[in-house]
Amino acid sequence: MTPRFSIYLAVCVVATFASTSIGQIVRSGSNGSLGALIATNTGEVLIPLPPDGKLHYTSVLIGDQTIVRFGRNALNTPVFLLATSNVVIQGLIDVSGTDGGDNMVGSGGPGGFDGGTWGIGGPPGDGEGPGGGTGGYYDDTNRLSGAGSFATRGSHRSGPVYGNRTLNPLIGGSGGGGMGDDPTTSNVEKGGGGGGGGAILVASDIRIEFTGRIFANGGIGYLLNRFGYGGGGSGGAVRLVAPQLMGNGYVDVAGRYSGVVPRYGSGEGRIRIDAASSTSLQLYGIVRFGGDLDVFSSVIPSLRIVEVAGQVIPESAGSTVQISLSRSASTNQTVKLRAKDFSGFVPITIAVNPEQGPSSRFVGEIKMGTTNVAEGIISVILTPGTVNRIQAWTQ
Repeated sequence: MTPRFSIYLAVCVVATFASTSIGQIVRSGSNGSLGALIATNTGEVLIPLPPDGKLHYTSVLIGDQTIVRFGRNALNTPVFLLATSNVVIQGLIDVSGTDGGDNMVGSGGPGGFDGGTWGIGGPPGDGEGPGGGTGGYYDDTNRLSGAGSFATRGSHRSGPVYGNRTLNPLIGGSGGGGMGDDPTTSNVEKGGGGGGGGAILVASDIRIEFTGRIFANGGIGYLLNRFGYGGGGSGGAVRLVAPQLMGNGYVDVAGRYSGVVPRYGSGEGRIRIDAASSTSLQLYGIVRFGGDLDVFSSVIPSLRIVEVAGQVIPESAGSTVQISLSRSASTNQTVKLRAKDFSGFVPITIAVNPEQGPSSRFVGEIKMGTTNVAEGIISVILTPGTVNRIQAWTQ
């Protein structure tokens, strides 16, 4: 039996662990349908993600002069880079969130969440995701934008910590709050929050040779005169799974400061290493080691929003549902959710993030019956006359 190791640090970890059971079988989940990925050109390679985020390769080679990024899909799933044979990473894999800017919201990396808006004619918006930071203002220190949280909490007006040490389910980082212009002052500066770092799983049935880098950083919040006033996004998530994991590769899921103001740093991301061989890695973030070499569970619970304010939501809507109500509509509305392959009572949190003003959270539960699918309705408050972004997750 492969022993499990537990390390919980928010700083650099140089990890070394001994071989225990190299013959252990990994089921990466790849069917090899995409053949071999060979990315050795100098510069950036952009790989579009399929609807489920799963890239089925026979082998992977990323050269030392190559930067690989991934285009987000409609559902904004994490990246699942899977191979039936060897994975060789000499260059850079980057699933980081982008920076917020002047009238520009930072986007989350694949599987991560966007930053908050600058208000668009109203109060600034909070960052998206379970740990999204609070929107704020440029000229009020007590109300500066909050940074995103994930494995650790951001240091200023941030959201809660979330996720688990196994990274199952795999989820990315949360966005920082936007920076609005305060109507009580002459200030007109405004900008978006940084996007949360994305999430990626790299798995091989045989071996990962890793001497390169993997980044899943949060984006920086809006900068003004080199100081950050929009909230920074939290770090994301990286999981590596293989019987043999070789090399001294560098993984960074650190959060980013809200600009260059250290006391307003965003939350750290999560790293999970599941392997049975000797290796030495440089790891920046919250780190856990284990021996779980099954990449995907046979049954994966899922939660989906199926109806908001009487409007049916198609499956293609993605993890964030956007609803606009007329200005005369009632603020009291409902969200219907569908839970699959859970058991017992499923605790639910719903976040409503309007483009103008702060986000709100609502809790409820779904009772699973004798079948594997059940639905529940939770009452929420929406803001008429603007776009409401709605997300749901289990607590």
